[in-house]
Amino acid sequence: ILRASSFDAEAVMDYQAFRGIHKGEVALLVGNGVNLKLTPPELFNLPALGMNTIYQYEGWKPTYYTAVDNRVMREFGREIAEKYRDIPKFVPVGLKEWQGENFVVFNHLANDLKRGWKPGTLTDGITYHSSMHVAMQLAFWMGFTTLLMIGVHHKPGEGQAHFWGRDEGMPDTLPVSDWLMGYEVLVNGMKSKGITVLNISEDTHVPENILPRGNWKDWL
Repeated sequence: ILRASSFDAEAVMDYQAFRGIHKGEVALLVGNGVNLKLTPPELFNLPALGMNTIYQYEGWKPTYYTAVDNRVMREFGREIAEKYRDIPKFVPVGLKEWQGENFVVFNHLANDLKRGWKPGTLTDGITYHSSMHVAMQLAFWMGFTTLLMIGVHHKPGEGQAHFWGRDEGMPDTLPVSDWLMGYEVLVNGMKSKGITVLNISEDTHVPENILPRGNWKDWL
C-alpha cells in the first residue's frame, strides 16, 4: 500500500496486490443512503467496503474505502484521510494528489458500461458511473463471491438525503439512470462469473430486476 508521496506512473496499478485476497468470502458494500440506519453496518461481521461520506458514520469503520468524486477529496478529504488513515483507500488516478497514508490508485477506463462489463480489463483500470460501481468491481477483484449492499436508497428527487443529514453541496436530481444501468450490467456480468449480488437495504428504491433483493436479517 502506498503513501500519497510515493505516487508515480508505476504505482497506478498497485491495487493488483489485492487480487483474490478474500477468495470465496462475503462482502458488505456500504452506501450513504438515508436508509442506512435501518441496516446498521456494525451488525454485520463481514469485511466491508465503504464510500464517499461514510466516514461520518460513528462507531464503525469499513475494511476498505473508495471515492471517485473530486468534490469528496476537496471538501472532506482531510477528515477522511485522518479518520481512515489505517485502512486502504482506493481512488482513481485523477485524485492521486489526495494526501495521506494508505491510498491505493487505480486507472479510470473511459469506455462506458453500456458497452458491457469486461472483467479482464480490471488489469488496466475500472469503468464506473458511481462509487458503488467501483466497490462492486473491487470486491470482485478481491475474490468475494457474494456482494451484499446496504445504504442503497436512490429515491428520485432525494439526492441530498444521506444517513447523516442533507448534503447541500449535491443536487437533488442525480444521474440515477446511469447508476441503475451500471448495476444491471455488473450484476448480470458477475452472475455469469458465479458472483451473487444482493441489495439487502431496507426502504430501497432500486427495482428488484436490476438489483436482486435479499433479507438483511439472514446475514447477521
